[in-house]
Amino acid sequence: MSTLTEKKSGLKGWSTRDLLVTAVIGIIFGLLTAPLHLLVTSVEMFASPIASRIVVGVFFIPGFMVPYIIRRPGSAILGTIILCLVQVPINPYGWGVLAMIITNGVPMEIAFLVTRYKKFSYAMMMITGALVIIPGYTAHAVSFGYANLPPVVVIVGGLVAIVSTAVLGGALAKALADQIAQTGVLNSFAIGQANQEEI
Repeated sequence: MSTLTEKKSGLKGWSTRDLLVTAVIGIIFGLLTAPLHLLVTSVEMFASPIASRIVVGVFFIPGFMVPYIIRRPGSAILGTIILCLVQVPINPYGWGVLAMIITNGVPMEIAFLVTRYKKFSYAMMMITGALVIIPGYTAHAVSFGYANLPPVVVIVGGLVAIVSTAVLGGALAKALADQIAQTGVLNSFAIGQANQEEI
């Protein structure tokens, strides 16, 4: 049986190691990005919604990294769910942070589903990042009353968010996963098998 066939068969179910690596990534970035919620909220209140969007892409890293490593349906959503659950007790929005599952996780899952979890080039990851932020930014703009701001501020804020999610979300997630994969610890996952095929 070819590696490609094995990969297709593996999409039918999650293994314990798949769940473990998803949990680890979600927990780590859930803890690391929790302080960013305070920073983003403070900047948005006292400075500008444009500046607050600069780091928004970091919140998308688990949703990109998990699918890139294990390449299974549901991986983007599960990575986002774990990140959100970790942040519930330590972020200023409380349970409201779970909205990220809908605004962040679902669009990413749809994007990877369209490509059948096979295309993970830098270009693809960045394009995906640029697209998936649109519903999230729209929901954020509605929730925080961006309609009262000058249109140019809303538009520029959206463009900053798009660039941030493309670079700090898609591209950075791929770069981090590639660096980890080079150590050999991910050889038993889809990313490791794909790298071996390229060699």
